[in-house]
Amino acid sequence: MIARRIVPVPVLLGLLAFASSAAAAEAPRWVITATSNPTHLAPSSPRDEVQEVDVGGAGGTFTLTAETAQCGSAETTEAIPFGATAGEVQAGLEALPCAVAGPNVTVAGGPGASAPYVVTFVAELADQPIRVMAADGWSLGGAGAHAAVHERTEGGFAAQLTVTATNVGGAASDGSPITLSDALSVPLVATAVKGYDAYASGEAFAGGGGAEMSCPPASEQALSCEYAGAVDPGDSLVMT
Repeated sequence: MIARRIVPVPVLLGLLAFASSAAAAEAPRWVITATSNPTHLAPSSPRDEVQEVDVGGAGGTFTLTAETAQCGSAETTEAIPFGATAGEVQAGLEALPCAVAGPNVTVAGGPGASAPYVVTFVAELADQPIRVMAADGWSLGGAGAHAAVHERTEGGFAAQLTVTATNVGGAASDGSPITLSDALSVPLVATAVKGYDAYASGEAFAGGGGAEMSCPPASEQALSCEYAGAVDPGDSLVMT
């Protein structure tokens, strides 16, 4: 009698499937995602906040109260004369130790009721929305005495595009250079670009530490960064 060892077909198929999966898992595989903040990339951003200060009357003084994101509370200027020059109004705002804190505004226009003062937030306060200042004109005198602030242009943050390449395979890349690239649609224009290895930087989504990617200066619509190093499974390369 001849004994035969029979291996069920489903078992063979299962072994083949396992071997195939194991082979595939040993290679790096990539998932590419692109996100933007805000979701709708508008060509009008970034932009500086611009506010107008309208003063009426015949004399006296007024004050301005400013509150910005860098300061936890509002601050009020010293009394500003009715006929102050644009430079005097600017100096009053720049003297606010926290809300403005130095040469972060420019002022044009005035003096007095001849034309509104135009306040533009620049430098550290550029490219962001700023709460509309409050004006106090109780110390102004004469017919039509008043002080008010109106927003001419709402500030806007620079839009940010982030491209992420995540290794979802079962093995690290071999260290050969990896290039991430993307292109913006006209009329959007790239102004700056940086890239980093999320794991190796030590700050997965902040881009701190080392492991920076090599990124040539942004050129119009073109963005590109290169990384020369191994990327472990689960690790990501980030270009933003």
